[in-house]
Amino acid sequence: KYTARGVERMFPWQMECLSNRLVTQERRNLVYSAPTSAGKTFVAEVLLIKTVLEKQKKVIFILPFVSVVREKMYYFQDLLSDSGIRVEGFMGGNVPPGGFAATHVAIATIEKANSLVNRLMEEKDLSSLGAVIIDELHLLGDPNRGYLLELLLTKLKYMTVHNDDINIQLIGMSATLPNLPLLAKWLGAELYKTEFRPIPLNEYCKIEANIYDNKLNLVRKLSELQELETDVDNILQLCIETIGASHSVLIFCPTKKWCEKLAEQIAATFFKLGRENTKLGEILKKEITPELIHETLEQLKRSPSGLDKILKNTISFGVAFHHAGLTMDERDIIEGSFRTGSLRVLIATSTLSSGVNLPARRVIIRSPLFGGSPLNTLTYKQMIGRAGRMGKDSAGESILICKPNERNAATSLLSAALDPIESCLNDSTLLIRALLEAVASEVLYTYEDLELYINCTLLSLNEQSDVRTFSNEAMKFLLDNEFLLLQTTERESRWVATPLGKACLAASIPPREGLFLFEELQKARRCFVLDTELHVIYLVTPLSSGCQIGTVDWMTFHELWNAMSESERRVGKLVGVEERFVLSAIRGVVKPGKSLNIHRRFYSALALHDLVKEMPLHAVCKKYGCCRGVLQTLQQSAATYAGMVTQFCKQLGWDCMELLVNQFQTRLQFGVCRELLDLLRLPMLNGLRARSLYKQGIET
Repeated sequence: KYTARGVERMFPWQMECLSNRLVTQERRNLVYSAPTSAGKTFVAEVLLIKTVLEKQKKVIFILPFVSVVREKMYYFQDLLSDSGIRVEGFMGGNVPPGGFAATHVAIATIEKANSLVNRLMEEKDLSSLGAVIIDELHLLGDPNRGYLLELLLTKLKYMTVHNDDINIQLIGMSATLPNLPLLAKWLGAELYKTEFRPIPLNEYCKIEANIYDNKLNLVRKLSELQELETDVDNILQLCIETIGASHSVLIFCPTKKWCEKLAEQIAATFFKLGRENTKLGEILKKEITPELIHETLEQLKRSPSGLDKILKNTISFGVAFHHAGLTMDERDIIEGSFRTGSLRVLIATSTLSSGVNLPARRVIIRSPLFGGSPLNTLTYKQMIGRAGRMGKDSAGESILICKPNERNAATSLLSAALDPIESCLNDSTLLIRALLEAVASEVLYTYEDLELYINCTLLSLNEQSDVRTFSNEAMKFLLDNEFLLLQTTERESRWVATPLGKACLAASIPPREGLFLFEELQKARRCFVLDTELHVIYLVTPLSSGCQIGTVDWMTFHELWNAMSESERRVGKLVGVEERFVLSAIRGVVKPGKSLNIHRRFYSALALHDLVKEMPLHAVCKKYGCCRGVLQTLQQSAATYAGMVTQFCKQLGWDCMELLVNQFQTRLQFGVCRELLDLLRLPMLNGLRARSLYKQGIET
C-alpha cells in the first residue's frame, strides 16, 4: 500500500526516530517535532500498526478538527483495509455502528476522544487501549481546546501510574516549540526534534512593489503590467505568474466578505483578459481547462444546497473561495478540485490553515492584520506551511503582503518563534471539570489519589504554581453544588459522585453548564408546552454563542413573533422572551447579558424548528438572514448537544424527558420529520433521498 502511494523508503530522520529501542521495543512515550510536510505522520502510523498487530490493542488517534478527522479516516481505511483492521471516525453527531467496541483504530476529535476514554474508565476497560496518538500537540496552549487535551493526557497519565495493568503509549507530534523538553518531561517521553523539510520553503514579504526575503533584503522589484489597470497590491500579477508556470495559488484573507470580493475581482479580470486576446489572456486560456471546470460546476449543482450564484461566477474562471459560510459538501468539492488542479486560485479564511491538507506552490497572505490585531504566530506558521507540494514542486514560497506602515508587524511575524506552552489548568474553574470526571468515573476516591492526580498535571511542573489551593477550591465547589458527596466510614472517608455529577460525566458537559442545564430542565419538567415541538428544540439548542446564529435580525424576530401561533408564543414567554426587549433592540438598544442570550438562543431554535419541518436549507437562510455554513454548523452542534442532553436525562432517571429529546439527535442531524427516522438508519441516505423514497411508499 505504501509503495502504491509512492512511499518507497523513509527519510533519514524517520529512520533515526524509529530506531529508538525504548520507543519501539519498550513502548516508552514519544514526543517529536518536525515542520509541516516533513512526513511526520508516518512515524505515528508505524507505531499505530505495531500496536494493533503485535500488541493486539486498540489505538485512538486525536486530531483537532472534524474536517481533518474525516480526511484521516478515509486515508487509514484505505491503508489498513486489507489487513482486517477496522478504522472508524468519531466526530460531531456521528457514532459508527458497533461503537468503539467493534473498532480497532478510532480517529477522533479532542471532545470525542475524551468521552471515549471516560466511557472506557467507567466500564473498567481502559487496559484494552494500547496507544493514544495526538496530532498538533502544540494545541495544549490553545485557550479554547487546549484545556480538554491537557485534561485527557493528565487522566491517561494518572491511570497508567495508578493501575499496573494499564500501559498506554502516548505519542505526540508537534510544531517546533521552544519548551518541548518540558512537555516530554511531563509525559515521561523520549524527545526527538528535526528541522528537515523535503521541499525548501522561501518566506517573502512584499511592501509596495518590492519583494524582500525574511531578513528584509530586497530580492526583486515587480514591474508594472500595462494590461492590468486596477491591480491592488499586485495580487493579480502574482496569481498570473504562478498560473503561467502551471502551478496553483492559495490566498488567505481576514474575512469571509473579503474572500468573496477578491475572488470576484480576480475572476472578472481573467474574463476580461481572455476576451481581449492579450498575451496574459493566452497564458490563462492555455492553463485553465473548461472541461474540468464544467465537472466541478456539475458536482456543485448536485450538492444538497445547489450551485451558489457567486461561486458559479468565480469557478467558471478557475477561481474559488473557501470559508465557514459554505456547507460541508461545497467545501469538499472545492478542496477536491483545487487538489486536482481544475481550480487554480483558492481564497480562504484562516480556518483552512489549521485544518485540511491543501498544498499550493505559492501562498499569499493578504494582510498581516487579521481582525484588527497582528496575525498569531502559530496561524502564520500553519499558513506558510501549506506552500510547496511533496513530489510536485522543487520549492514552495510564501508572500506576506504589507502596506508601508505595517512594516513592523511584518518584521515580527517573519522572525517570530512560537510561544512556550503553559498549563491551562492554572485556575480553579477548569480543574473543577477535571476532578469531577475523575471522581465520577471512580478512579479517584481519597486525598492520596488527589495528591497523585495533581502531580500528574502539567501545572505541577511549574514551581511557582499554586496547585494545592486550586484543587481545594475546586473540590469545595463540587461539594457545595452537590456534584460530589463525602462518605465517611470508620476506616476512611471517600468522595462519591451524585447522580448530577454522573450525568455531567455521561454527557461530557462542564459542571457550570451542567448546573444551568439541570435548572432549565427542572423548570421545563414542571411546565412543558407539548402542542409544538419548539420547546424541546429550544432545550437542545447549544448554549455557547459560538454555535448559534451570530447576528440576530431584530426586525425579522419581531415579524416572526407576531406571526407565531399561540402555543409557540407560550414557549417564548416560558423561556423568557419579552416583546419589549425585541422592540428596544430594533431601536438599537441591546444590553448584553442573560436576556440577550435567551433571545439569541430562541432565534436559533426557531431556525432549527423550520429545518426539522423539512424546510430547505436555502429558504431558512433567507428567512433568518444567515449564511448556509453557519446554519449547517448550528444544525450539527444541536444534534450533538441533543445527544448530550439525552445522556444527561438518562443518568438522572428522567425517562419522559429522555424520550422527548432522544428523537431529535437524528432529526436535527438530517433536518427531517419524525416519520423518516427509520429509513435514515441506512448509511447511504440523506434527508432528501429518504423523503423521495417515502413519497414512493417505501417507508421503513
